[in-house]
Amino acid sequence: EVSRATDTMRAAMQMHRATSGPKHPDTAKSMSVLGRWLGEAGQDREAAVLLRQALALLTELHGPQNSDVAIAELGLAQTLTRTGALDEAFGFAQSAAGKTVAAFGAEHWIAALARNTQGSVLAAMGRYGEAEPLLKESYEALRDNPSTRPVYLKRARESVVALYEAMGRKDVALAYREEGQRELPGS
Repeated sequence: EVSRATDTMRAAMQMHRATSGPKHPDTAKSMSVLGRWLGEAGQDREAAVLLRQALALLTELHGPQNSDVAIAELGLAQTLTRTGALDEAFGFAQSAAGKTVAAFGAEHWIAALARNTQGSVLAAMGRYGEAEPLLKESYEALRDNPSTRPVYLKRARESVVALYEAMGRKDVALAYREEGQRELPGS
């Protein structure tokens, strides 16, 4: 099923490229979507290439402060975190967090997701004190926002649990884990 979805997204990207041209917003957005999808599927090398291309094209087309640029940066930060390129990931995460707050407002789930990504990068860097407020606040914002997709809420909660486990605070990690068990199935 993942393979079929990937093939569908690749076809959509090729269709946009063929019908709209290689330097069109629809082409860039489809590259970004496919890159984020590939990253989620564990194909980080190809994801990073596509996300870098999408980011460059979106920046060229819309300027650096555009929300689509921020979303491509967010996907690239997540991908780079998984590959261990933490300094570069942090720069993209920090940029995406600022841009999503400016574009959508601090309470929007995308802005909260960007702050969660920023906190996750900091945690991966071992900077737990800086990560903790970002991860807690972003989890609470995602939890309290009815528009949040369950998969993002689950990941945000898992980030908080992992942070507290890394800090040796098993009791706090357990409390967050138990909170997750009380949430709706699929989250």
